[in-house]
Amino acid sequence: METRKNMASAMPLLAALVLVMCVSQGTAVEDVRLGFLLPFPDGDSAVPARLADEWISAARIAVDVLGRQYRHLVRVKPFIANSNCNQQAAADAAEKLVEDLVVGVVGPACSEAVRGASQVLRSRYIPLVSFAATADTFSGDLYSTFFRTVYSDRFQAKAIQDVIGQYGWTSVYLFYSDETYGNNLRDDIQSYAQRRELGSTTIRVPYPPPTSMYEWKQLFHVNGRLITANDSTVVVFAALPNVVEGLWRAAQDLGLLGYPWWYLVSDGGTAFDLVGIDKGSVPLGSALQGELGIGPYRGKADTNAASPFEEFRAYWQQQQHSEYPGLLTLPVTPRFEQPRAYVLHLIDAIWAFFKAFENILVVQRQSGITPRLVLEVFKNRTGNGIRFNGVTGPMSFNPDTGDRNNELKRATFALNNLAGPTWKDVAPWQHTGGDSFQKPELVMRPGPLPEGATLPEGQQIAAPYSVPEELQSTVPSTSASSSNETLAEWVAEEAGGSSNVGWIIGGLILILVALLIFGWALWRAGRKRRPEHSQYSRVI
Repeated sequence: METRKNMASAMPLLAALVLVMCVSQGTAVEDVRLGFLLPFPDGDSAVPARLADEWISAARIAVDVLGRQYRHLVRVKPFIANSNCNQQAAADAAEKLVEDLVVGVVGPACSEAVRGASQVLRSRYIPLVSFAATADTFSGDLYSTFFRTVYSDRFQAKAIQDVIGQYGWTSVYLFYSDETYGNNLRDDIQSYAQRRELGSTTIRVPYPPPTSMYEWKQLFHVNGRLITANDSTVVVFAALPNVVEGLWRAAQDLGLLGYPWWYLVSDGGTAFDLVGIDKGSVPLGSALQGELGIGPYRGKADTNAASPFEEFRAYWQQQQHSEYPGLLTLPVTPRFEQPRAYVLHLIDAIWAFFKAFENILVVQRQSGITPRLVLEVFKNRTGNGIRFNGVTGPMSFNPDTGDRNNELKRATFALNNLAGPTWKDVAPWQHTGGDSFQKPELVMRPGPLPEGATLPEGQQIAAPYSVPEELQSTVPSTSASSSNETLAEWVAEEAGGSSNVGWIIGGLILILVALLIFGWALWRAGRKRRPEHSQYSRVI
């Protein structure tokens, strides 16, 4: 009888122990493997090495910052493979990530690479979220596991058309790279030129691109004659970054830069800037000042202390440039406030996966994360789907096409002007179905202006510029080996930080402490009961 009473008095403590154990189990942190298909800065990619470096830094920053925010739910282990901008390379890289048992993949950046990676991942139901692949081709059933945080070239092509219309150019030279990205833009721009009855000449740039300056220069000859320009002429480059740079170097060699020549490049051209041009190469700085381009709209919110980007930016600026290269860590004055092309969209792609993990573990209360569960969330079939306010604005996906939704008709692209070392947003382009581009009050254009010539209102000759020694000295040279070492270190750090050993030891200590408390409670209960029972017997 006494033993039963002792046990009964200890039941609350036993219940508390069970509760502690249940809570401990309920808050177990899930280990998740997330794949990254990124172009490595190895010199063979269509993406400039400096931009590839910055994308890798941005991925590391996002995993660090979001990892802290979601530390009570998941520990993300990154697995990285080189997608380059090549279909076969991306397919091989995707196969490697499948072997690594990832539940989703961020990237790749290039549309050509998506074609290879998507087919590999689709057969395994692994979602693929790109931050820079804009080709409209991917909005269909053949790419049913593909999503993107950037808007498709359906919007970009319209933005290019609106810029041509606003500036009244009637003669268009269109250079395009012969691959998925360039071909998609070519079709839309050609169709527009035909509808407006513009004088247009389309010039194909083979891909892979030429390897000699002679071949590059030959592209500027039509029917054996060098192309010419006047105030009504614009040269459009719808091409990958390495193609745009090759074309501009050939144009400089041919004397086709500066007034009256004016170039309008797609987001492939605005993907590099003068900070990324190696010291010692033929200087393009002054010659390119005032050129125009289309880039992803970054807005002004990302420099606002209240914006979602602020936490990422502040953390990034605290890091060393040698460890986290990018504009935000260059030790120069004034500080760069905006990262390069599609860095913000990369952060949102990673954030979307964290949101999916949260949906599975909290909303659905699932005990494990699998590729199919993640895909179901992106498809908006379970939980609340993907909806959050990212660093690029409201983020959600069309479950049928994988495209980013634009329900609020926000700006998607922007007119860029090369002024100084980087491209600057001078006018947002907003898809409203009508006149969606407002010409900026002032835009720089290449000079010098011939004597006696005048410029239309709202145009001004750009001031000469060359990359200062201060900037050149802070941009380290990049090699494949050093980059791969950085990536390997990142993976090792994340994997080491995500080890279960610490959690297992902590759990065992918790159980031991709980058992000691429980034993002590039983002993105390027994000591208290015995004298009370004796006294009660004597009174009876």
